[in-house]
Amino acid sequence: MYKIAVVGSDRFKEYTQQIKETQLFPQVQLFYISNNGTSDEMIRAAKHIIRKEKIECLVLGPFDHEIISPHVNILCYAIHPSIRDFLLIHNQIIDYSKTAVVLSRKDAIDFGVLESCLKIKYNTFYYDKIEKVTALIEKLIALGYQEVISNRVVVAQAKQYGIKGYYFYGQKTVEEGIGNAIQLIRNFKREQNHINEITTLLENTLCGVIYTSGSDFLIKYINNTALAFLERKTSELLQQPLKNVFPQKLIQQTIERNTPEVQIQFTLCGVDVIGNIIPLSISNNTPGICLMFEKSSNILEYEAMIQREYKRKKFHTRYSFYDIIGKDTELLKTIDKAKRFAASNSTVLISAETGSGKELFAQSIHNHSSRSQYPFVAINCASIPDTLIESELFGHMPNSFTGASSKGKSGLIERANHGTVFLDDVDALSTNFQSKLLRVMQEHEIIRIGGEAPIPVDVRFIVATNRNLRKMVEEGTFRNDLYFRVNILNLLIPPLRNRASDIPLLYEYYIKKYSPALFEQISPHFLSAFSPAFAYTYPGNVRELVSIVERFCTLFEPEYAKDENYLRALVCECIGTESLSVSSKEQCSFEISGNYLADVHSAEMRILDYYQKLHSCSVAELARILGVSRATLYNKLSKRSN
Repeated sequence: MYKIAVVGSDRFKEYTQQIKETQLFPQVQLFYISNNGTSDEMIRAAKHIIRKEKIECLVLGPFDHEIISPHVNILCYAIHPSIRDFLLIHNQIIDYSKTAVVLSRKDAIDFGVLESCLKIKYNTFYYDKIEKVTALIEKLIALGYQEVISNRVVVAQAKQYGIKGYYFYGQKTVEEGIGNAIQLIRNFKREQNHINEITTLLENTLCGVIYTSGSDFLIKYINNTALAFLERKTSELLQQPLKNVFPQKLIQQTIERNTPEVQIQFTLCGVDVIGNIIPLSISNNTPGICLMFEKSSNILEYEAMIQREYKRKKFHTRYSFYDIIGKDTELLKTIDKAKRFAASNSTVLISAETGSGKELFAQSIHNHSSRSQYPFVAINCASIPDTLIESELFGHMPNSFTGASSKGKSGLIERANHGTVFLDDVDALSTNFQSKLLRVMQEHEIIRIGGEAPIPVDVRFIVATNRNLRKMVEEGTFRNDLYFRVNILNLLIPPLRNRASDIPLLYEYYIKKYSPALFEQISPHFLSAFSPAFAYTYPGNVRELVSIVERFCTLFEPEYAKDENYLRALVCECIGTESLSVSSKEQCSFEISGNYLADVHSAEMRILDYYQKLHSCSVAELARILGVSRATLYNKLSKRSN
């Protein structure tokens, strides 16, 4: 459970409460800190709640960030207004010609696209320091402006001058701030683990390590092994110039050549050692030198390990099983099976149509497994040309081919060591590369292009496809031996059309995600208005549904929120008339008996059967979807049973 506090105005307090009530972040315990009061009062309040509740990160505006962050020892994430915030308050502005947008230089926004779409002009004014706001407001009054759009400080001062103010921060911005704060905490914890790993490795290695930096090359670090080897105390060497214990000539030579000196003999504190001298370039081109002596082979091995650990931080996951929306029986069975697969190290083959959530399940399996603390590397096999895929996955040695890096490069599989490799669209691999992948999966080792020595790797493979691999094997386009290697644990994700009862849940979830206020407006008419969408078969699956939701939220006009006919028509427009073609609907055929009333009754019963199977819901809910009364539907069902 993450502990995050939101700092801001009363509006931020409302947003925080709404976010807590909707449980948008179930893994977060949210707190609120008011920014009403002096700077000292804000700092004291922040320190008190941080100490009392053990807050891990603060989410706050740029000015509050400037005031509080220097005085606390936790992470702080500053949120800034976005174009979306201005779009959400657009309908509140009556006359833009008399409305000024007041921004800090830190919050500069390009309004070009918004102005073009809305056919308006934002009158934007900037200030460098908060102390200059009063003078700026007086200037706006002189220019005839009657309203301002800005932050809490500017709006509050504008009201003192009788100018109406609009607060530009929306709830969505705060939500994104909390989401980014979660990632910030996760990254920070990974960074701390990384630093601890480096320190542990250096302190327990069998060779001595000395690190210097700056123009005077002061010794900034020396490990216990080096101190014991040189028979010195930390106080005798730390923060002392390297030239006091190391030949000045070698220092100058290392800097001029700017290349590592490997396995050379030199003297430290009168002791002859054999080791490596490595020049470093720190931030702002600050020079530095690292000395590693005694057991140089072990040092090189540890250095490679540290580099791999550093690269692992770049590969992380965003999804878990909690992010999979739906209560359909088949979907729940699939999730349960995937959780059981997570406990294994065997290869998983995910078969699903495009847009069904293959990577969502792959990331969830990784996060549920014992490898969750290690990298998750996703590779789309269809997006990498066949000429480059071997280099991308296996890496290459220095200058091993035309255009290759002179320093060489580790492959994605090597970087995923101890973690998971997700190969999406595995069916796109050429048969030539399939044989090389098969060897990696069997032997758990890779050979870089241009290399000779195999590199052991410990990775778990999850592969995915939207094609029939068995049929491809029969056609000769997919290797038979690779198919049986990847098809150990088979996970079939049901398409959205096979879990129609989840469609309303998904629409509700994504509308709330993109616009909670919109859903609140249409919620009384949600089921009836979206009935055309519930009957649609979604060839693009959940991905297509999300696109429809985004389209709906963009085109929605709030003044028609209570007009069911408008909402239903907008839903149909967002789905697209082509999407509602005959090909997406079930075909009903029956014989004409010659008895008109009997034929009409037979047709109605067949259509009723179709909608019952499609929605798999209660009679009351089906009646709402079909737009008939519950009594009428019960009457028709009783006639069918008779």
